[in-house]
Amino acid sequence: VFVDLCYLGRLVRPGGVVFLDDYQLPAVERAASFFLRNLGWELEEVSEWDELHQWAVLRTSTAPDARPFGYYVDF
Repeated sequence: VFVDLCYLGRLVRPGGVVFLDDYQLPAVERAASFFLRNLGWELEEVSEWDELHQWAVLRTSTAPDARPFGYYVDF
């Protein structure tokens, strides 16, 4: 999921929308949290929690990535 989001961040135009399925899975939510905390993506909407299915809508950042090389926020 992490690598998928990396590529989607490059494919989708700035401020674009990424639909993320299986958000109820801890690994999927954890991967998304990196982009939310480190790359300025925004969590637009999350469906109601269900142990079998949940989705989320993420919006990519409109600002260019100008982080210094060592920038990191725990996610």
